[in-house]
Amino acid sequence: MSIESLLSTNPSGDEFVRLVQRKAEQMCQSRVHVFLQEFITEGRDGILSTARDLNERGIEIYRGWRASGRISQTEKMSLHINHTGILFGLSGIAVESALVERVFDINEFCGLYEESLRGTPFSSSLSPVDDGVEQLTADHWRHMIALANEDKTLAVFFEPERLDALPVTLQGVLSGMGLLPVIQQHILPEYQVRAASLVTP
Repeated sequence: MSIESLLSTNPSGDEFVRLVQRKAEQMCQSRVHVFLQEFITEGRDGILSTARDLNERGIEIYRGWRASGRISQTEKMSLHINHTGILFGLSGIAVESALVERVFDINEFCGLYEESLRGTPFSSSLSPVDDGVEQLTADHWRHMIALANEDKTLAVFFEPERLDALPVTLQGVLSGMGLLPVIQQHILPEYQVRAASLVTP
C-alpha cells in the first residue's frame, strides 16, 4: 500500500477502530501508537511501490532524490508524501514517548529512521550526535502534557502555532528537512479525522 492508500481506504468508523484495537492489544501499545506505526509501514511500502514502477520503465532512484530519467510530478509527490509519512509516524511516536519518559533521543530517532528506509532507494540524511538526549524542562514537559490532554491524537503538536511544544531537537529535524508544510497540508487533516475515532471514549 502507501500513505495515499492508508488515508483513502481507512474509514474512521467502527471497523477501523476494531482493527486498530486488535493490533494495539497484540503490540501492547496505544491505539494512536499503532496508527502512527502504520504511517511508517505504509510510507515505506509506498516508496518501494513507486520505485518498482519506475524501475519497470528503466528509471532508477538514487540517494539525494536523484533519478536516472524523467519522472512525473505525480510520482515525485508520491515519493515525497510517503517519505514524509514515515517521518510523521516516527515523530508522533517520539512525542508519545517524550510524554512518558520526559526525554527525546535524537540518536534513537535516527536509528529508527534509518531502519524505516532500509530496502528503499533512500537513506537517512540524519547523523548521530555525541550528546543526543534532550531532557525536557519541567515547564516544557507540562506544556506537552497539557496539549496531549487537549488532543489525545497528538495532531496538535504538528499544527503551525503549536510546533514549539515539540522537543527542540525534533523541531530542528522537521524544520531542517522542510517537511512541516507537507505534514500540515497532506497528512494531518486526514490523520486527525481517523485518529479522532481512536480516542473517543
